[in-house]
Order: sequence, then C-alpha cells, then structure tokens
Amino acid sequence: GINAEYGACQPSDLLIYPPLIHLHTVLILLSIMHTATTRLNAIVTYGVLVLVVAAVVNHLTSYALRKEPIGSGVVVKEPVYVRAAAQRGYLPPGDESDFPFDLVVDLRPVWTWNTKVMFVYLTAEYKTSPNVFNQVVVWDRIIQKKEDANLNLKDQHPEYYLQDQGFNLRGAKINFTLSINEMPITGLLLLRKPYTYSFTIPSTYTHK
Repeated sequence: GINAEYGACQPSDLLIYPPLIHLHTVLILLSIMHTATTRLNAIVTYGVLVLVVAAVVNHLTSYALRKEPIGSGVVVKEPVYVRAAAQRGYLPPGDESDFPFDLVVDLRPVWTWNTKVMFVYLTAEYKTSPNVFNQVVVWDRIIQKKEDANLNLKDQHPEYYLQDQGFNLRGAKINFTLSINEMPITGLLLLRKPYTYSFTIPSTYTHK
C-alpha cells in the first residue's frame, strides 16, 4: 500500500489505486510538454536572432556597393508651351504648361542586392506671388527590376501637365529635379536627387 508516513509511492501502489496511474501519466506528459516548449522557444528565438543579424548585415553592406547613377540626366527642350486652361478636371481654371524633355540616366549602379523597388519621378519647383513654394510631379516610374533601371527617354512629354493653382506660370523660373526614392528589402528608405535642370516658362501664352 501507500506509505502514509513518508508519502512514498511504490509501483505496486499504482495497480491498487488507479487514480495514481492517471496522476503519474499527467506528470509525465507535463514534463514532456515543458521540455518541448522550452526547446521550441529556444529554436524560435535563435531563428529570429539570425534573421535580425542577417537583415542588419544586408542593409549595412549595401552602402558599400551603392554607386552614383550614370548619364546626362534631364534636359528640357523647346518648344515650351503655356496656356490658360478653362477645363482642368477637378482643378479650377488656371495656367498649365507642356514641354518635351530628354531623360538619360542609368540607375543600375545604384541598384544593390538590398533594393526592392525604385520610385523615380520628376518634380517642377517654382515660386509665385501667391505661393512661396510650388512643387508639381510631372512624370514618374516604378522600377522593380535592375535591368529596367536604364532610362533613355527622348522627346518625352509630362505624364501630368505642369498646372498652377492660378494664372501664375508665365515667366516663372522652373527648377526641374529628378528624385530617386529607393525602397530596400531591409532598412530605411533612401532618397536622392542627383540631377536638376532649370528653365523659364514663356512670358506670354503660346498657341497650344
């Protein structure tokens, strides 16, 4: 039987008292579960640590590989048109401009193994009497592959008209900027503006 004085349990007691069989089984299962949970937790923790270290190394080493883009950049060509538009979608009437431009830039040297996607866009920045700073995106492109990062565009026109909030474009000096916003696989977004170009809108309305 059970030794009441010492509380010891002999194997023969398990045959006499069935509840002790269940208690013994539960204790064994709990021990196994505790061991398995501990091991699983250790494996997951180690795996996460390895991923974090790999991500940091991947991000830091990409800086050493990243180079400057190659090419002449962006050049606005003649003729530059400006007109007073009565219908501009959701915008009220106002000035808008259209012009051809060349964009020659090879972004493949910028691309590294940590690059996921590049957002490339052209912005026109200018000042007017109502607004000290105006910025308008006139062209953009999403590059998802390195082989597509070599841009050689000739006589390209803005995807979106250069549109002013009022009638203030005539005679305005425009600073044209190419921006590259690189989204990495790991790490921070990287923004660079390697090319700029300045030109002046005609002081009178054109025929177009």
